[in-house]
Amino acid sequence: MNINKKFHRNNTFQYLIVLRNTHILISIKDELIESRNLRDFDIDWKNENYCRLGTFIFQKYLKVSNSQLKGEFISIENGNVNHEVSEKLNNYICYKYFKNFGLFERISEPVISILYDIQKDKIIWEREYINDVCGIHEQGVYARGDKMKSVDFYSLENGSPLWQFSVSELGKRKWVNGSETIEEEGQVSKIIGIMGEVLVVVITGGGDRDRARTQLIGLHTQTGELLWLLDGFEHEGITHPYLPTTATLMPDAQNEVLVGFQNRYFIEIDPQVGKVTRCHKIDDQSQIHNLATIMDSFSLQGDHLYFRTSVSSMGGFPTAIGAFNYKTETIEWLHVFEEFAKEGKFIPINQPKAEGNRVYALDSGNTLHIFEREQ
Repeated sequence: MNINKKFHRNNTFQYLIVLRNTHILISIKDELIESRNLRDFDIDWKNENYCRLGTFIFQKYLKVSNSQLKGEFISIENGNVNHEVSEKLNNYICYKYFKNFGLFERISEPVISILYDIQKDKIIWEREYINDVCGIHEQGVYARGDKMKSVDFYSLENGSPLWQFSVSELGKRKWVNGSETIEEEGQVSKIIGIMGEVLVVVITGGGDRDRARTQLIGLHTQTGELLWLLDGFEHEGITHPYLPTTATLMPDAQNEVLVGFQNRYFIEIDPQVGKVTRCHKIDDQSQIHNLATIMDSFSLQGDHLYFRTSVSSMGGFPTAIGAFNYKTETIEWLHVFEEFAKEGKFIPINQPKAEGNRVYALDSGNTLHIFEREQ
């Protein structure tokens, strides 16, 4: 795999890939937003009135804000403000969207949740506020319930609740603090997504005071029935008391599996039955590349997990990024930022990201690094 560095931009606060991976929007903290095309990285436009990027794109307009958090919608094609769209949507906060649908919170008393069809530019339904929503899917709107104690599944058609699953008892744990015995109920930690007719959820509970155990559960999307629970497991004759990672688990829709990569462990799970199909520690690859313990991935593209890691000779902070082929379980590309040793920089969590044939990494010193894979 040949991936070479093509571009870097200092003073980057945020970045967002738009227009089918042909352009990148970069926000310069407290200064401006600029758009660059990804062919030659030339600047297409600048807007010096705004400096913070939102994540919601309404048709071809993006919500942005200035340093005082005043928001407007600007065209991602030319950077101009669209006052009509801004006037229509500025009283709403979009906190989740999926394909053509956006779930909005209307700033009012009481707060109202609204499902908006972005393509048709119309409201589908309004209802009482849905607390702490985790995502939208064609099969329904699913949400964390009150105080994260349950998973609630809503109809996308009319916003009505379809089912609720409580995790309070499932993840309940008890521990002693001096003379006091403390009981804590299970909580929803993360909703990974829907695979087939299974909603995969991470819950926190069990374990002891020092390590609150995380468990993985699968719920039937039609009924809310608990299909399986995965915690400790046995694989290839080795007993694992807990899952090596839940934070990095991602759905690979193409291969219909969950994959995760953290602290030298690679894990693959069949979400239909909740069974670990692969769990390997890649010590041989770590030794070949002189890598330390820190290793995690939050970006999947094809058969490759793009990860950050630390190099033994450069201390404990993540100072390198790479690509791990999870089919062959080999590291096919690694880039070490040698300059970080003098600059005191590192690669933060949730980086790098792979989009199209490029890899993006925003370091702790606010420099954006862009790499390009040869086609």
